Amino acid sequence: MAFFNGSRLKLARIYCGMTTDELGEKVGISRQGISQFENGKNDPSLSTLISLASILHFPVSFFTKDDVNRGVDNVGSTYFRKLLTTSKKYQQEQIAKMKFVARIYSFLNQYVEFPHINLPNLAPDVDPELAAKSLRDFWKLGNTPITNIIRVMENNGIVVTSFETSTDDVDAYSHKLNDLFIVVLSKNKQVAARTNFDAAHELGHILLHNWYEDLDSLSREEFKSRESEANAFASAFLLPEEAFRFDFERFGQRGRGLERFVAMKQKWHVSIEALLYRARELDLITTTQYQSLYRLLHKKGWYHNEPCDDAIPFVSPVMLKSAVSLLLKENVFTPVSFMKSLGEEVGDMFHDQVEMLLDLPEGMLAPEVTYADNIVQLKR
Repeated sequence: MAFFNGSRLKLARIYCGMTTDELGEKVGISRQGISQFENGKNDPSLSTLISLASILHFPVSFFTKDDVNRGVDNVGSTYFRKLLTTSKKYQQEQIAKMKFVARIYSFLNQYVEFPHINLPNLAPDVDPELAAKSLRDFWKLGNTPITNIIRVMENNGIVVTSFETSTDDVDAYSHKLNDLFIVVLSKNKQVAARTNFDAAHELGHILLHNWYEDLDSLSREEFKSRESEANAFASAFLLPEEAFRFDFERFGQRGRGLERFVAMKQKWHVSIEALLYRARELDLITTTQYQSLYRLLHKKGWYHNEPCDDAIPFVSPVMLKSAVSLLLKENVFTPVSFMKSLGEEVGDMFHDQVEMLLDLPEGMLAPEVTYADNIVQLKR
């Protein structure tokens, strides 16, 4: 074999959420053998390479080309929702997927005019409440409910995508690439009210936090503080104080218990749990009342399945999908030529991998079925 790129084997392995032990067991070689392949100390035989490619679901050609598009790997930290309960293995898997999204975006950016990043310059250590109000003012959102936060973020230059993750410990995460922010939302739990808060939470990290600090060096308390600030931002951004106070009183006629919050949820497209949090934060209910209502929420079995979850439409990212659709519609590419050109920039991939990463319809980039010119005819 003329050339084998061990760094791509490592990237593909991490992308698939496998350890060297797990991959070695599937291929039938030792962990040390996999490490030698990845570190360039040894090359696999052709039959072993075919097995590796099949198990990892990457084309063989992916592993036989040099790295390209290295500039997109100039990234900062990655903020994970539920980081404290997400294992290092799953974090690395999602970061690998994020790198592919970043590379694909870089490829698309050569052909498509994306919205430019449009964020206010806020003072360091700005209060989350003030940051949320400043962003609403900057984006001219007023004090009304944000029924499609994903579209608002995309319109202002933030790249958002959504795909299923291999663990429910990952709700959402965000990544910085040079001046670009990418947010990934998990499709494991497609509940609009919760996804809206996840998106706003990541937006809080984007505005409030240092993207070049080593998150692993933070103490547990320091990281929990970052998460609390992102939660406070999300709460204030989705539920602006003045409008929330007004509705809290107005919907009080529906009942003083959880009924009030069920009604408010239908208007604001935010979970009852988040509404309770905001009410306590603004001292509209006492800590004792909050704890009592929270226990009642659990007792009713609403912690994972709240009322009206199905009534709030689930929205999906559209920017990356629109970019690919435009290139195909305008005949800049066919699905086959798109995948070929993308492979030259990013590394050869199967169409279903790209469809998953960009949240595209299944089969959108599949090769067209063609038939050779007929040299025979059906009998009549």
